[in-house]
This record gives sequence, structure tokens and C-alpha cells, in this order.
Amino acid sequence: MAGKGNPKTGGRKKGTVNRRTRYLSSVAAKAGLTPAEYLFGVLRDAAASVERRDWAAATLAPYVHPRLASVEQKVAATTEVRISRAQLAEQARREIAESFREWQAPVIEHQPVDPPAVSQRPPELPEEGNKPPREYALPGEPAPEVSRLPTHYRRPRPIGGGWSG
Repeated sequence: MAGKGNPKTGGRKKGTVNRRTRYLSSVAAKAGLTPAEYLFGVLRDAAASVERRDWAAATLAPYVHPRLASVEQKVAATTEVRISRAQLAEQARREIAESFREWQAPVIEHQPVDPPAVSQRPPELPEEGNKPPREYALPGEPAPEVSRLPTHYRRPRPIGGGWSG
């Protein structure tokens, strides 16, 4: 059995003709036909089935009708437009007036128009002396169930390779 890296051994070699191909080529050789002429004969044979004639047409098509390739066309066309200086000046005035015209937003009748947003000042922060007291602890009393120090001290884990310490 061929595994990874081992070449395939035994079996049918690639490109070997089978019995049917040998038979068809021998029949064509006896008749003095090339493969294309043989396929033309199958294609023109009225007694052959429609599937066989379709197969012959599909097989023969690349040899008779080459595929169309995309061809880049370059068309060079020149046109002359004659405009008088007065017409050119008038066209320039129109384009300048159009470009400097004030832009107006389109009006949509179904949506109300919002007034422009007014910048609001951010809310003022309380000063140092006016900070509100914390809610969880009353002044002078420790908060219930809140300890200021941990109940026991755990030393930090050693740096390095895991559990070997």
C-alpha cells in the first residue's frame, strides 16, 4: 500500500488506452479515417442515437470551432466642437454662478425639521469640600461586613516553571 511519501506501485498506468479505445481506433484506422473524420461520420449518421450524435458534436467542437478570445479594441475618434468666444464666456458664467450658488437642503414634507442644536455646557462637578458622603459607610463608623485588611496574608507565587517552586 502506498503511504505518505511512497510512490504508487502497480495498477493501471496513467494514459493507457482501454479495450474500447483500442477497438475504436483500430476500426477508424481500417477505414482510413482520422479521429475527427470518424466523429464527423458519427455526427452525420442518421441511424445513430441522439445522445451519441450529441457526444460526437461536443467532442468535435473544440477542433472545428475555436473558442472566442476577448480582444481589446482601441478606437481613436476625434471630434471638433466649434464654440464662439461669446458662447464660451456665457457657458463659463453659468458654471461659475452654479458653483457659487448657496446650497439648500431638500425639504421633506413628512419629517419635521429639527431646530439647530444648541451647545450645552457639561454638568459642573462638585468641588472638593462639597463631595457627597459615601453611601456604604457612615462617617466615623466602619461599614458592616467590610474589612479594611485581608483576613490572612498569602505570599505571592514564585516566578518560574510552575509547581516546582
